[in-house]
Amino acid sequence: MMTELNWDKDWYGTGRNEVNIPHVSDLREQLQRWKLLRKNKNKLLLTPVGRRVLRDPADLWDFLAARVASPGTPADEVVTRLVVHWELTNSEPKWENLDEAIRAELSFHGFVLKAGNAAIPLDLARDIYFHARRPLDCLALWGPRMWKSMDPQPTDAGMKFLLDVQGRWGNP
Repeated sequence: MMTELNWDKDWYGTGRNEVNIPHVSDLREQLQRWKLLRKNKNKLLLTPVGRRVLRDPADLWDFLAARVASPGTPADEVVTRLVVHWELTNSEPKWENLDEAIRAELSFHGFVLKAGNAAIPLDLARDIYFHARRPLDCLALWGPRMWKSMDPQPTDAGMKFLLDVQGRWGNP
């Protein structure tokens, strides 16, 4: 995987086991969540869907855009929409304000804790943000390099992908 993704030159040293390279572990786990890979007798294998989309880049693009656009839970979809908007408009809040922005968006959409209609805690808002952001990070929308700059911007292909995802939601 390191060689295929051109990460070899970015990783120094000999520790090339998955446990030492979290980017590889994250990508494998995400591919398993999307049901493109499965484990059988300690081997990674393509699923039937994985084999199908691997043959056609347009099918793979469509499959991935559909999965990102429909992440599985309503809260994840709200936050994914927000993250995609931030990336397309280069308007993500500063790190210290991120949790509050996520919580405000979730509250705006009516999300509260069951116990007493309490507001979403900031640490839960952060967890939902990371859960929504992880698939985008795995897709390397900011370029092929393992290490991102301090202010990464999506590549042209990354922007096109994000626009495709946004288009699948219709008018927000």
